[in-house]
Amino acid sequence: MPEDSPQGEDARPLTVLERLVRAGIEEERARTWIHSGGARVDGEPVTDVDYPAEPPRRVVLYPA
Repeated sequence: MPEDSPQGEDARPLTVLERLVRAGIEEERARTWIHSGGARVDGEPVTDVDYPAEPPRRVVLYPA
């Protein structure tokens, strides 16, 4: 296996929370939005902040 390939915990996919925070949304606000059912990944409602949302999956926020 090449040395530059991801291994261990670093290889886990980004979560919906991490994607929203990287997009510039405050973590607490993102958590609230997700828990209230206002986040969707590829069109499916998500309420778990640890839900995998690795690109190219589409993350969208809707009013909850």
